[in-house]
Amino acid sequence: MGSTVTARPVLPVLAGRRGWPPGASLALAIGVFAALSLYCNVRSEGFLEADAMTHFTFSRHADTEPAYFTNVWGRPIATAAYAIPANLFADVRSSVIAVRVTTLLLAIACALITYRVAKGQGLVRPELAAIALLAQPLFFCHSWSELTEIPFALLAVLAMWAYQARRFFWVALIVSVTPACRPEGFGLMMIAAFGLLLHRRWYWLAIMPIPLLIWSAAGALVEDRTALTRWTEYHNAWWGWLPRNWPYSAESAYGRGPLLHFFVRLPILLGPMMLPFFFAGAVVMVRRCVGKARDGILGQPIFRDHVARCEMVLLAVPVSIFIVHSLLWWLGKMASNGELRYLLCVAPFWAIVAGRGFDWAWARMRLPAPVLIAGLMAVVPPVVANRFWQVVPIPLYDNDHMGKIAGDWYRADAALNKAYPRVMATPPSMWFFMDISQSDRERGLTWTPANVKACPPGTILFWDPIYGQSNADATLVMSREVVEKHGWVYVGNVVYGGAWCNVYLSTKDVTGNRSDPGRWTAPGNVE
Repeated sequence: MGSTVTARPVLPVLAGRRGWPPGASLALAIGVFAALSLYCNVRSEGFLEADAMTHFTFSRHADTEPAYFTNVWGRPIATAAYAIPANLFADVRSSVIAVRVTTLLLAIACALITYRVAKGQGLVRPELAAIALLAQPLFFCHSWSELTEIPFALLAVLAMWAYQARRFFWVALIVSVTPACRPEGFGLMMIAAFGLLLHRRWYWLAIMPIPLLIWSAAGALVEDRTALTRWTEYHNAWWGWLPRNWPYSAESAYGRGPLLHFFVRLPILLGPMMLPFFFAGAVVMVRRCVGKARDGILGQPIFRDHVARCEMVLLAVPVSIFIVHSLLWWLGKMASNGELRYLLCVAPFWAIVAGRGFDWAWARMRLPAPVLIAGLMAVVPPVVANRFWQVVPIPLYDNDHMGKIAGDWYRADAALNKAYPRVMATPPSMWFFMDISQSDRERGLTWTPANVKACPPGTILFWDPIYGQSNADATLVMSREVVEKHGWVYVGNVVYGGAWCNVYLSTKDVTGNRSDPGRWTAPGNVE
């Protein structure tokens, strides 16, 4: 059926003989997308997710703390991508805007490569695939975030472009670095390894472990800068650094959810108007591949037709990501908490399948103005929905205000700062608004069981019930009963709206004197 789509006579406006050329349509779509993204970037004081604050903080302090460049949770690719813009300005707010502009540039690159891949697959209107990408509501929101999904999506579609061009070395190289951006990279490595074997390019498999080994070696070296002077110990330990520091618990601390959790949320991912075209595109791709297989014996021709092979990969990648994450959330495994953004990491693949469906529908029904209608489908529904239920621009929420107030209260008291110069905090907003690193040797202390148990003198602890009791790493889930069990001295709380945190002091101040719970009192309710 796919070959029928490209060969079938269509209206001149669809084939591009009248109306705007593909380049102009794509440029207009990117221009509108960029303008709206920049508007939300500047106007959004809040963050898409608390994780975005943490990624920003890691990138901002990576220049003075190189361990952030190898941090497994922070992801080296994302940290490196954002490190320069995060340090462009002394003002944190300006640096946040710069990081978000960087993400927008990565999103635009995704759209351009999506267009190239769609063109290589023979879509009559390949710009429709790029528009389908830019139309994804979640992709738009992430275009001004500090998260890892768009950097990963760019690597994934670059690898697909290389595969389409039969550049197998680049396929192996690009895919091999994707785990340094998101855990889904290991899935892409498995798919790529299978493809290299089928193409009899097995020798490129030797490339794939190298980035992981470099990551592990660098992590071990940064963790202990004297390692090279103790070569025997380092030699025996560096290869295991990455597994030892893997933060995702096999049994999720977030619980589990329904199997169809992601399926019913696909309209949010792809856009309600674009979702039907994804299913249409999936059917077209399957029928194309089945048709090729029927032309020969035992389906061999499908492995000789590279366009058909690419169709299989373009459909298999998003479907496999969808199935795996659905099962992980349903079974409560691998620290999954059912975030829809997990599926966004292969956003260009979803978009190309939808673009195939859009292409097929317009050719089949002989409808006019596909780009115009696709643009209206992309812009009108989210704009109308946002008028009735405002999502963007994103304000500061209660947890953000609470963290800012707690940090301001602590910094405003010079005597408290002097007696308890080190901070340990579970709310990510505190680290962001105080603009300090949690692993700063003089001012910060990382939230870990060892540090909670040690109760180091001269430390103030801010514990909240959300981030103190939920984490991808189950070992970091500690209740306030656990905190108090280890001797931390309660001095009140900070409450803003529906968010709150408890404030504790270590049993001794920085000079070794026993902490007096009556000397300092947290502000309590603040409006």
